[in-house]
Amino acid sequence: MQRSRAVWLRDGINRQVSHNSNTIGLADALSAYFRGARGAGLPPPEPESFADRFVRCYGEIRALCVRASDPGLALVAVDERGVAAASLLAARPGRITAAVVGRHNMAELYLPGDPTLSLRHALVLLHPLGGDVRFRLLDLRTSGAFRDEQGRRLEALEAEGPVIVGCARYSFFLLPVGGELDWPESALDAWHCIPERIYLRDVDAEPDRWQRRRLRRNAVRPLTGPATARERMVADGEHPVGELRLDSRRGHGALLVGPSALDEGVLLGRAPRCDASGLGVLADDRISRVHALVVRIAGEVYAVDVASTQGLWLDGQRVTLAPLGDGTTLEMDSAGTRLQWRLLN
Repeated sequence: MQRSRAVWLRDGINRQVSHNSNTIGLADALSAYFRGARGAGLPPPEPESFADRFVRCYGEIRALCVRASDPGLALVAVDERGVAAASLLAARPGRITAAVVGRHNMAELYLPGDPTLSLRHALVLLHPLGGDVRFRLLDLRTSGAFRDEQGRRLEALEAEGPVIVGCARYSFFLLPVGGELDWPESALDAWHCIPERIYLRDVDAEPDRWQRRRLRRNAVRPLTGPATARERMVADGEHPVGELRLDSRRGHGALLVGPSALDEGVLLGRAPRCDASGLGVLADDRISRVHALVVRIAGEVYAVDVASTQGLWLDGQRVTLAPLGDGTTLEMDSAGTRLQWRLLN
């Protein structure tokens, strides 16, 4: 892989405008929309297991995985029709690689066929290459989150090996690729060769966590999803690491950010579930409801565009992600909305 990301979409590259009045998604279940599509009065089909879907689609999964000669991650979305979308993400020395999963037409893994999936549902982050391929999967504060093979709902996990999760109608296979990895021709052999899924860290989903404005007593956790909105994002016993300064034609604001919140991720946008939404600085319609994530990975702070419409701009160039050093300033829209990261000594 010479590029950081390669994407294949079953329905082609024609991305229609996505509509959603709420953007947090519906309950993670088959909706009346899909029941109606099968015909009135017909019972829903028996759900397939992850193993069934893997075996059924193994030919396409294997073709994708063997194509990668360099270390990285294969991300494959499978539904009842087969492989709906797939992506190869390259692990790069000294930098992360990111991909957004959702129904928004700016998402890298664009899956428009199920309204139970949020416009911007999840974010995959590959750590900088340094040994085994390590990656993080983050729910972007949706009501559905994602579920593991035991049916447990999770909002974040980190792993160095294969991960299999379900979300809406899709099964997602996240498979490290490259190097000496071998993919047998037999689908059943391949399934049994996948090692037991052991997460380095994981956190159960709390669908209403972003709605709670009070500080949590148990604020320091090994790994959670993007932190709850508040002006001071510093847990008890911590000292601020830095400050996110926000400027727009609506005014100015700032978030003091502690180490645990920075490792979890600070979600920026105009939706109520985003940090700084109560400050009003990001209330302009040019800012996406879920616009960007500021997160620390392997000791480096990054701003990641999570499929926003206006994007992130650094020195006049649109970027999907940018390292944030002391004083780094990014534009968030065409009206001069800016975010700046300042380190605090």
